[in-house]
Amino acid sequence: MITAIVLAAGRSTRMGQQKLLMPYGSGTMVSTVVGNIAASGIEDVVVVTGSHADEVHAALARTIARFTENPDIDRGMLSSVRCGIEAAPDADTYLIALGDMPGVDSGAIRDLITQHDRGITIPEYNGKGGHPVLIDAKYREAILTRYDDVGLRGLMNEYADDVQSVAIANESVLIDLDTPEDYERHHQG
Repeated sequence: MITAIVLAAGRSTRMGQQKLLMPYGSGTMVSTVVGNIAASGIEDVVVVTGSHADEVHAALARTIARFTENPDIDRGMLSSVRCGIEAAPDADTYLIALGDMPGVDSGAIRDLITQHDRGITIPEYNGKGGHPVLIDAKYREAILTRYDDVGLRGLMNEYADDVQSVAIANESVLIDLDTPEDYERHHQG
């Protein structure tokens, strides 16, 4: 079973407002991310919240998302990944997705899933790696106990032979919406 872990705990300081709640498509940025994941066929989605948790819950009330909270968002993205993994003990594989990448459509996610045949699969566009990332649960303990200073990059470096790249036909896997300029350039709605 694949569990998607959507990282949605940050404060959005560069955007100047909670970016995940901004309009995108027919909903919000985060609801679009969850919708694209669900449309790919993944049935278990854990959204890791922190800042603005109540509003994120409300934005996702009519989705398949379930929630876990990161009580210490200042420890960075790896702490949110760990919260998501702990909330999904039965998963065989984790899709680690960023809540601010609504352009990654269900087709790109399906491409990752269907071509996943090593332990770690990353999408690639024009030779550059992006998100979301598929990671087998066999790395669970390593993620939960190591890489504090380097995040998941440490896992990928340690298990470099287990990493595969999947070419994706569009640049959406590289585009996260961090600033008002990013949003203006890539907003759909």
